[in-house]
Amino acid sequence: MMGLIFTYLVTYGGSLAALFNPFAGFLAYVLLGILRPESAWPWSVQPGNYSRTLAIAMLAGWVLHGFGRWNLGRGAAPIAALLAYTFWAFLSGSLSPDHDLAWSYLDRLWKITLPVVVGASLINSPGRLKALAWVILLSVAYP
Repeated sequence: MMGLIFTYLVTYGGSLAALFNPFAGFLAYVLLGILRPESAWPWSVQPGNYSRTLAIAMLAGWVLHGFGRWNLGRGAAPIAALLAYTFWAFLSGSLSPDHDLAWSYLDRLWKITLPVVVGASLINSPGRLKALAWVILLSVAYP
């Protein structure tokens, strides 16, 4: 029961916070992405669109707040490479004879690419980077 309450709090609380502070939604998305509550607590958390709900709110907040800061510095090259790879995968997938396999791969790839781009544009201070590191550490450390 506690897993379900935690999942709902992170999903819907994070979605509400993401509309006003997209970085909070990004942190909640990373938390759910690592924890995977449907797998961690299968007896109480039913499969659902928790990450999708959070991602939509995060993207909406990101758009409403002006797409973050794009002063990426040395991080511009890796982000450009990730976007180029994603574009190439999309182009290759559209030419693939097995469209179902290609689109399932692209679906998983977009779930990584979009939050990375959003996060790269929102992390603009050492404090935010530390917050991301703590969220990753605590969610990976959960048994």
